[in-house]
Amino acid sequence: LGLFFAANLLFFFLSTPSGLPEDQASADSHALEEQMVAEETIRQLRSKLVTTNALLNRGSSAQLASRQGWASVAPMNAEVVAQRHQLQDKVEGLQHDMGDISHRFHALDTAVKVFPTALLTSWLISLTLPRPAQHWQAAKGGPSDAAPAQQAAPVVAGLRAESPEFPRRLSADTAVLMICYSRAGDLARSLDAVLKHHPGRGTVPIVISQDGDVRAVSELIDRFQVKARAKGVTVVHLRHQTSRENERRNGYFKLADHYQWALSQTFSGARDGRLQTAPQRVIILEEDLEVAPDFFDYFAAAAPLLDDPAENLLAVSAWNDNGQGMHVSDPQAFYRSDFFPGLGWMMNRATWNELGPKWPKAYWDDWLREPEQRRGRHCLRPEISRTLHFAKDGVSRNQYSGFLTSIKLNDVPARFDGAWAESLKRAVYDRRFAQEVQSATMASIQDIRALRFPPGSGPLRVEYSGIEPGPRGFESVARQLGVMDNIKAGVPRTAYYGVVTVRLGPNKRKVHISPPLDRVPDELRAFMGS
Repeated sequence: LGLFFAANLLFFFLSTPSGLPEDQASADSHALEEQMVAEETIRQLRSKLVTTNALLNRGSSAQLASRQGWASVAPMNAEVVAQRHQLQDKVEGLQHDMGDISHRFHALDTAVKVFPTALLTSWLISLTLPRPAQHWQAAKGGPSDAAPAQQAAPVVAGLRAESPEFPRRLSADTAVLMICYSRAGDLARSLDAVLKHHPGRGTVPIVISQDGDVRAVSELIDRFQVKARAKGVTVVHLRHQTSRENERRNGYFKLADHYQWALSQTFSGARDGRLQTAPQRVIILEEDLEVAPDFFDYFAAAAPLLDDPAENLLAVSAWNDNGQGMHVSDPQAFYRSDFFPGLGWMMNRATWNELGPKWPKAYWDDWLREPEQRRGRHCLRPEISRTLHFAKDGVSRNQYSGFLTSIKLNDVPARFDGAWAESLKRAVYDRRFAQEVQSATMASIQDIRALRFPPGSGPLRVEYSGIEPGPRGFESVARQLGVMDNIKAGVPRTAYYGVVTVRLGPNKRKVHISPPLDRVPDELRAFMGS
């Protein structure tokens, strides 16, 4: 075995120098050419976007009935709004194509640099491992099929890890709402995962809201109802019909209308009494999301935080936009964020009572990210996503596919106890997060791209100048580091007070991408020393 690995290592070193640089130079040249074309296209689209915004502003100034954001514009402006968002989608899509090019080449660079070391290390480690039969017997712990040991929760100073209130379990006062339309195969995969990890008989009713009457989807839901009810799980099938007005519009209008109707039905107990009680919380899924084994445990533990006004939460999400396998490692890590992630999220009744009456006609998720709706509230999100977006089509045409397809779905259940909940309380979290960002070792983009990491294993910090476009702006820095560069309503994806936290490099070192510390919002700076 040693000779085999040594021969392969020797072959790699002999073959690489002659071919790699030319191939890399050719690839880099092609990437630069693609980037120039994309930048010119973006410039043209932004010019059109300015014209569209001007038209919208002229047409809407006399027709805003109240201060409820752009969604209250009269119907005659709806198509202009749609045109504006379509142009924005194109601009963002091209920007992410550019980011994806950078992401792929950075990954290739990393692989080329670490491969010889990794190969040699794996050979040396293999010499110290027990034989497969011994390893299997050790893992089993003898003849019994013992469950694998769960990863220990991090110790938080001054907090009790155990509490009579934990572990929590969701009850019938929380419902799952599955939004679906036409993809029976995707829906089957999503529902199977929900039922597999469901907390059990008499808990968490499942409301499936079907838009339209696609026969294959209806028949699948009928079969699922039989299977779920055999396990004591309540399933309610709702049918939504798109209005004649929205039939002529794009899918974003239809989806927003469906969401408002389905959420209203669910929070009211399905209106016809098919739910035993009107739920206090709703977990929203779509037909192309698969849930992780600890999905329901996570939402059960987070529910009290969501319901506590002092915690200032808008929603709890199962999704991390920077949750690609190369950027995550800790299933026990969870974060606060100013950015609403969606893609498997929980909202409570108080928030719905506030947002439901002014729900937008289209682009509901972007609307929810606007300051008028967010009102300074935060979301909870995991480091490793508890949902997987697996479809290749849909209303968004699989936007950001370069990032979505490499998201890791958590497969190591976390420990949700009193220490976990306490660590995410605003006062505790903000102090710890601020001090960690302040004490993080500064690193340059160039060093990280070249894998020249400072000694140690502690967090690092990379600075960006601001969210405005420019060579040191957030979008540019994020693209160079291979992470999501998208900004909505002035907030970078996953950011908390302007700080985006990811893991980079072969050892997945934690990196805080932040503005200069003297420009960090006062809420965090209050916890930083001079």
